[in-house]
Amino acid sequence: MIYDRMVFADAYNGHHPRLRQTIEFIRRCPADQASGRYEIQGNDIYAIVAEYETGSAETKRFEGHQRYIDVQVLLAGAERMDVAISDDLTVDEPYHKEKDVIFYKAPQEYTSLVLRPGYIVILYPQDIHRAGVCLTQPQRVRKLVVKVRL
Repeated sequence: MIYDRMVFADAYNGHHPRLRQTIEFIRRCPADQASGRYEIQGNDIYAIVAEYETGSAETKRFEGHQRYIDVQVLLAGAERMDVAISDDLTVDEPYHKEKDVIFYKAPQEYTSLVLRPGYIVILYPQDIHRAGVCLTQPQRVRKLVVKVRL
């Protein structure tokens, strides 16, 4: 997992051949970008803009991916993201190949970070995460998630 401010995002371009194009897209994306899916490089790189209400940790699920890296930034609002730091994970819902997602029960150990506009988180397949958790009370957020094929 990489968590940093967007102003430093170019430092991670060399981590994967498609990250440079991903970061360039994120920088060009306006905060009021309409919700929906945007193809950047076919199914190799695509973006999803979504608007939703954050909620309590109990209402959110830990998830992981096998074929894609998740690159997430908030366009508006703030949320907490939890990332598992334990290998002791219990599958809650088996892997869905079409959606590239597997859900896990909440692990005993995890770390938390805060996402706000101007920050970026890059999540690799080993980074089991739970997004959309409210900081103090639920709020509306707009999020850009770029899916980058491994």
